This record gives sequence, C-alpha cells and structure tokens, in this order.
Amino acid sequence: MGEIQLLPEEVVNKIAAGEIIERPVSIVKELIENSLDAGSTEIRIDIERGGKQLIRVMDNGRGIAAEEVLLAFERHATSKIRGSDDLHQINTMGFRGEALASIAAVSQVQLKTRRVAEDAGLSVTMLNGVCQNRQPAALPPGTTIESRQLFFNTPARKKFLKSDPAEAGAIVHMVEAFAMAHPEISFLMHQDGREVINCPKTTTLRERIFQIFGAELLESMLELDEMLFHFRISGFVSRTDALKTSRNYQYFFINRRYVKDKVLANSVYVAYRVFAQAGQYPAAFLFLEIPPAMVDVNVHPAKYEVRFLQQGLVQKGIIDSIQKKLNEARPLPSFQIQATSGYLPRYSGPELNLSQPLTESLPQDLSFRSPIPPAGLEMPAPPQRRLPQEGEYKIIGQYDNTYILLSDETGLIIVDQHVAHERVLYEQLLQQQENHQVRTQNLLFPLVLDVNPAQMMLLEDYTDHFRDLGFDMEIFGQNAIHVRQIPELLSDSNYSAAVQRLMNELERLYRDGVLESFAEEMRKSMACQAAVKINMPLTREKMEYLIQQLLKTQTPQVCPHGRPIILRISHYEIEKNFRRI
Repeated sequence: MGEIQLLPEEVVNKIAAGEIIERPVSIVKELIENSLDAGSTEIRIDIERGGKQLIRVMDNGRGIAAEEVLLAFERHATSKIRGSDDLHQINTMGFRGEALASIAAVSQVQLKTRRVAEDAGLSVTMLNGVCQNRQPAALPPGTTIESRQLFFNTPARKKFLKSDPAEAGAIVHMVEAFAMAHPEISFLMHQDGREVINCPKTTTLRERIFQIFGAELLESMLELDEMLFHFRISGFVSRTDALKTSRNYQYFFINRRYVKDKVLANSVYVAYRVFAQAGQYPAAFLFLEIPPAMVDVNVHPAKYEVRFLQQGLVQKGIIDSIQKKLNEARPLPSFQIQATSGYLPRYSGPELNLSQPLTESLPQDLSFRSPIPPAGLEMPAPPQRRLPQEGEYKIIGQYDNTYILLSDETGLIIVDQHVAHERVLYEQLLQQQENHQVRTQNLLFPLVLDVNPAQMMLLEDYTDHFRDLGFDMEIFGQNAIHVRQIPELLSDSNYSAAVQRLMNELERLYRDGVLESFAEEMRKSMACQAAVKINMPLTREKMEYLIQQLLKTQTPQVCPHGRPIILRISHYEIEKNFRRI
C-alpha cells in the first residue's frame, strides 16, 4: 500500500468541521442564520454550561421537507445557491451547505422539523454524522435543532474551550447582534434555565437598542443615515462625551450580516482618534448596505470575514460620515485672537516677575559651548532614582492643573495627581474590604438604572459581591436595578455614571471569561472614578495631603492599572541639558 491514502469520510468531516465549529457560539451562529433564511419571525435559544452541554435553537420558519432532512446533513447540500455565479450575488445568511454536517460531526444532534403543509413532522437523531433514529413526530411548524455534548468525540479540542461564563458571554453577544440586525424578529434566550435576552418584535433599530441596552445608552448615541457613492451607511455611534472602556459595544453589519471586520473597526477608530483617549472606545452599531457583487463574504467558512472590492472608498465613506455627524453634534468653537501685553503661564505657584525685559538680565557674552572639564576630573554619575521622603521635599506648585511639582536634593519630581489619588483610594478600599469595614453612603433618593439582559443575569449572581464593595442594589423590574446605598468614596462623583460603568465592567469580565478578577477590577474602576481629575486646581494643602497619603501606600510608583505616578528629573539631567556639566 502506498504512503498517500484517502482519509476516511469520518475523519474528513471532523477536519472540515474544525474550520466552521470552533466553539459553542459557532453553532448558535450557524443555526440562527438557517432560521433567518427559513423566514422565521420567532427564534428561541437555550444553552446549558455555556453551550458545551446543550444548545437548542427553535424557530417558526418554513421547516424542512421530510424527504430532504437527511440530505440536509450532507456536506455542501444547500437550498441557497445553485451555481458558481450565485457566489457573486449572495443574498442569504448561509450558502455553503456545511453547517449541519459540521455540527453533526462534533456533537450529538437531534433535529425536529415540520412544514406547514405537512400533517406530521419528523424527528432525526445523528451521531458522528450518521443517522441513528428517524421517526414521525407531532410538531408545530418550524424547526428545532439540539446539539449536545460538543466535541464529545474530539477531546483534544474540548480542552481549548474557555470557561462556561466566557462561552455563554460570546453567545449572548452573538444573539444581541442578530437581534439588532433583525428588529422585526423576536429573540428569546435562556441560559441554564434563566432568561437573559427577551426582545419582542419591533420596527426600528432604535427600539431594539433600547430593548437590549436600555435608555441611557440610547440617549448617548447619534444616529447616522448617509448615502455615499453606491452604498448606504446607517446606525448609531457614541457622542464624544460618552465613550466606553471596551470595544464590547461595537457591532458591524454588511447587508445585515454580522461581521468582525478590521476595515470597519479601523474606520471607526480613525473617526474618533482626536476625541478618544487611551482606553476609550466609541459604541458603534453600524450597518453597511452594499451591492452583493462588491463584497466577498466567501472568505472564510465561518463567514465572519469579508473583502471589499473598493476598500478605500468604504473606509473614506465611513470616516467622513461619522466625523460629519460628530461635528454637527459638537460644532467646533470659534476663537478671537486678541493681543495681550503679558504671558499667562500654565504654572501655578509663586508669582513670577516678568516686568523687566529678558534681554537686560542676560550677559552680553552668551556661549552655548560645553565647558571642558580639567584633566583628571570625572563627570558626576546620575543619582539613583528614589521616591521623595516625607520632610525631604517641598512643593513648588501645580502645572496645567494636572501635575504636582516638587523638588528635593536630587532634582525635580512630577506627580500625576489623578493616578496618585487613584492609588491612594484603591489601597484604602482594599484595606476596608479586608477588614469588612467598607464605608457607605445611603442615597436620599434611590437610584434606578437601566441595564441590558446580560448585566441583569450577572447581577443575580453578583449581588453579594457588590454588597461587599459597599453597594445595596436589587433587581427592579425586567431591565432595571434599584440602588439604595453606595460606597462613600463615590458619594462626591456622578454615582449614576459610576454604577453604570461598573455594570459595563462586570459584563466585560463576563465576556472575557475572567470573572474571578471581579473584586480587583471593581476596586480599580471605583478608585479611578472617585479620584481627582486632570485639569482640576488643587490648593497647596490638598497637594501636600495627597503626597503624604501617596507615600504611605504599598506601591506609590504606579497606579492600580499600571500607569506611572512619579516622574523624576534629576539635578544631573537638568544640568546636563543646560550644558553646565
């Protein structure tokens, strides 16, 4: 027998399935796409253990004819296209004919379906891609597909799945995307028996965003609707003063197909580049309608990636549309330049006397040449960098209402007031938690906040964790929470925005599968929100107090997020740059 052989069909199917079914969310995506192509108006999704144990998708679509059910499980069997020319005019969600075959190759599948015109439905059980049972069944019109024990026959791949919450979070994100793309269809999702998404039919994207994310997010968005060249861009983007701390709120659609496209993501980034600081991201729900012949969706079996025929034109159109909307919502200010007799320094400290002309105080013979040291004289080595010690420094003032300037015997010290205060508050809150003595503040008027279904589901499990941080909150209706008590350190801040940001952070941890770091990340977020801000003037007493508290912390060099707090410029460096040595 030769060295080269044809692989058995079972092995071929498992290899091919690996390109399409990477994780539980892949199955949910493929099955919902089939439901949409079947004309469904109601879709329900049930999952257990993040989809590893069970995925069930039910719809009220056209169903599958009984005589075609087994054919649907064959690879490349589809009702969507008929020839190669159809690949250039794809108007359906699915078209490759690989979904059911791939799902049946890596999980235990049961399919139940019935067409409206048929008196009875059909139930089929598949194992390793082979039919195990086929029998008539009394069913409502539509199709129900169950996938159990994902990767039961490929244990090596099972090891690479993420935690149950991370896999469930990816599925929730995907279902939310489908719900936004199809507001005319109702979506219902349960995770381990609990409802996490309930989106009844509606007529507009605005109403669907309200159903999923609540009124607060919707009020911070700007609506787009532009015809550019041969395509249309529509949807919603963030105002420049309502940016998020993660990209979880970015969704991109091409002809109502949810995609993860770098071209679109980069276009949004460029449009907001002058408005967003590090770690800030706009929310974006962008829909691009483009002739099917001008976009290739057959790049990858999973159909996440696309290629544009005129990529540069698409990028320019999106950037120009977003920037136009941002400028309309935030018109550029006009400035009147007036002649001034004096210069107002950004430095805040002892007054500088600049009444005398600068030239009068300069020597006539000004040389910028570096003096030559006498023979045998060694240049001084730079001093060791160290933190200032209490009593060994003096406060000079404040620069740009953001940085505290100090000096000691070794040189100049610059302290970022925001991250310094953040470090102080973080360690104070950590100590209070460890001693179970978190200081709290009761609200005179309880706060009611809208939350999305994923956050509502998480809050059911994390109410006690929030209580340990000083919050007293409970579920209030279907999409809202009721907050009666907050930590004292947030009492002087916009605590409504602070609680909303914490809920967003909780959802991010859930989606990233790192909920075990909940307490740590919440402390960081709370300290950041409560700390003094940049561009905030401080009295000398407040500066002195902040520096004293900073020097008492365990890690005064960096903030909880890892940013540097102190910048030291040694006397040696100053002298060297002025060519005095």
